[in-house]
Amino acid sequence: MCSTSSYSSRMSVFRLPETVQAAILRNMSAYDIINTSFTSQTSKRIIRSYRYCISRPSFIIQIAPEMSRECIQIRNVDTDGTVLGKWIFHRSCKRPYDMDHIEEEEAVIRYSTPYEGVPTTHISSSHPTKTCKALLIHFRSVFRKMEFDVTFNGVVLTNEYLKEWRYLSLAASKLSFDCCFLERKFNRVFLKFVQPNQEISIADGEMDIRLEINAKKFTMNQAEYFNPEKFALYKAPHMDFPMDGISSFDFFLYIEQWIEGDHPKLKMVTRYGDKQRWRQFYKKCDKWTGGPRFHESEFGRFDCSNGYDIKSEDGTLGTFITDEEEELTRFVVWPKTH
Repeated sequence: MCSTSSYSSRMSVFRLPETVQAAILRNMSAYDIINTSFTSQTSKRIIRSYRYCISRPSFIIQIAPEMSRECIQIRNVDTDGTVLGKWIFHRSCKRPYDMDHIEEEEAVIRYSTPYEGVPTTHISSSHPTKTCKALLIHFRSVFRKMEFDVTFNGVVLTNEYLKEWRYLSLAASKLSFDCCFLERKFNRVFLKFVQPNQEISIADGEMDIRLEINAKKFTMNQAEYFNPEKFALYKAPHMDFPMDGISSFDFFLYIEQWIEGDHPKLKMVTRYGDKQRWRQFYKKCDKWTGGPRFHESEFGRFDCSNGYDIKSEDGTLGTFITDEEEELTRFVVWPKTH
């Protein structure tokens, strides 16, 4: 295993009474707990015995093409987004005589001086993808519950690639695809890759999605392959679109469909752009004059006091609100009891 004084010295913790050990582990970051578990089989065994009293950690995973210099990065983050430590995976064919192990995978583990105050562990192996999977399996053996946000950056989403990472997508709270490429023929595999309880974000790249996407929140920042017919395929309750991703016509067509009874799951849709483009549609709405009111969801609390109301055919109330500073228009749907 790794021989690093800073983590090896923590072995003395396991000579203390069990209640003290549990208290110390509860106050350690997930990054430090994992690296301490690498020091010996004894530390790994003892730490795993406390998995029910360790709080749920959060991780952000970034995945680039495997031939990249830093192909995978896992960051342990605090509730406020502060990075507590990170693991960086490198592809390397070098095999020292004395290899470290992460579960069944061999790798070279090296701790470096914190960069910008963030402790960093470098992991080199001939198969970074397999080694990353081994580390995540190790995570599961240490933590009873975890939260993951995963970003794929600049990768080609083939059938084989999606199947290779599907185990990770099933555990993720949010999946982001930045500058990725997806051919139409892999749509069905991609739809199995994403889950209804996830946030999905697509930025740039060329992802030709022709089938219905079902997600908790959907953010599209890509104009390529976009048209009104495809817009109707997105069934997420919350959706965000930039100015160049969808036209005002597409947006209003979607709202018209909602008025006629389509998109029953819709709770909020946001389009960024010049608010003056929305004035014509407001003529079909009633200006709210009843004083302060706010729409609340897990994605925020929004002031609808100056909104414009419109009802669907089944009587459900929707409201347009604008934000002059952010130059956006948001359409929110109120619960039917409102």
